[in-house]
Amino acid sequence: MELNLDINGLVKEIVTTKAKKIILQVPEGLKIQAQEIISSLDKFGMRAYLSIEPVYGACDLATNFSDTIKADLIVHIGHTEFLRSKNKVIYWPCYYEATKEEITKIAKNIDSELANKRATFVGPIQYKKVIDLLEKEVKNIIVVKTKTSGLLQAGQILGCDTSILGPIQKEIDAIVYIGDGNFHISAITQNIQIYKLEGLDVVKYEQKDNLKKKIMNEYIFKEAQNVGIIVTSKTGQNNYKVAESIYDGLKKQGKKPYLLIADFISYDKIIGLKLDCLINTACPRITDDKENYKIPIINYKDVLKLIQ
Repeated sequence: MELNLDINGLVKEIVTTKAKKIILQVPEGLKIQAQEIISSLDKFGMRAYLSIEPVYGACDLATNFSDTIKADLIVHIGHTEFLRSKNKVIYWPCYYEATKEEITKIAKNIDSELANKRATFVGPIQYKKVIDLLEKEVKNIIVVKTKTSGLLQAGQILGCDTSILGPIQKEIDAIVYIGDGNFHISAITQNIQIYKLEGLDVVKYEQKDNLKKKIMNEYIFKEAQNVGIIVTSKTGQNNYKVAESIYDGLKKQGKKPYLLIADFISYDKIIGLKLDCLINTACPRITDDKENYKIPIINYKDVLKLIQ
């Protein structure tokens, strides 16, 4: 499979806006292509700033940079729209494209592994075209399709939003995850057997590690006294009202909570603070880097019921 950015199409879309100053946000793996985009825009008299900050998803919109330099347009590559913004934004998703042979092989493996099951296909937006092709190609399973929900397209899940599965969870025996990594798949909470793509094969995905992590997080939280509550200023990840509610709840429990705010969250920013654990109200992906933190860090949803 190859990821198709469609640079020519993107440049044409940008040019139609007649913007003079642009902020360009690009995921790490596509920064080489970003230079090509900037060179193309320069020919049209457009000045482009490339954000070299990490991009953690469509929720991580560079509105602060845009406001600082008074940009006319933010171009956010790799994702679909996640939030409404006062800033003018072009979301430009890029999609994996699979050959006919790859789709046929994957579909055969799915038919073999999930024969006669009722299954739905989900994954990050980059795999949307692959999902659409597989839904048509499989023959031995009953495909139950998800529906568009809010800003989520049919078949699309995020690491913080798998709500499209809710309405169909009683209609399916299995969830087939088409994607890579663990961020999106680990967000699936339905008690339904999950299968995931490994190369062109389809294998069972076990959720035991997620259950162990949840139990451990509950224990850590109960024992903690000095608790840091992380809040980010990033527009699409800011949950300060949740953080303040958690703060009030912790005080009632006799704990010592501290509200901590930053734009980019990292361990070096809390060095010097005496804390037993951190509760993260920003992007849940932050806890994927827990090995880089010297104290436990827990996503707020994992302990919310223990606070209320």
